[in-house]
Amino acid sequence: MAFINIAKNATVTFSSKSQWSTDEDSSEIVTAKHNRDFSFHTNREYNPWVELDLGSSYVLQSIVVFNRKDVCQNIAYTLQVELSNDKVNYDLIHKGFLPFNEKIEFNLKGLKRARYIKLSINGFNYFHLSKIEVFIDDSKNSGVIFDSPKIPDIIAINIEYI
Repeated sequence: MAFINIAKNATVTFSSKSQWSTDEDSSEIVTAKHNRDFSFHTNREYNPWVELDLGSSYVLQSIVVFNRKDVCQNIAYTLQVELSNDKVNYDLIHKGFLPFNEKIEFNLKGLKRARYIKLSINGFNYFHLSKIEVFIDDSKNSGVIFDSPKIPDIIAINIEYI
């Protein structure tokens, strides 16, 4: 199996950009080629979010989210992760309070597929992370674009966090 990080080619959008944001934020969140402790920073708002458009629908192996490196890591504890193929119907794969410092991994084991990955936090706050990686098994995705917008029913997801 050859796992490939396809997030590097994603188009990234944010609910807002704060005064601490840069023009490079949309690429830095998926490449982490920066010297800051975070790669994007929203304004303080209700339910801030970041969304990755992978360009096509893929069978996903895992999503790895790297938290902000220095301070305020607790803001990401209410992280929500949603998947979609049509940007209308979203499948919630994680919602809740889960403390993590460095990173958290959602191991999907090739049982979910999506084109869009939306990460958000609940409540009125800022949102900032260091990096997002999305891995696929190249042997299961070679040139395949899925026609069906339906994502399989909810499955058990192994979560690893540090």
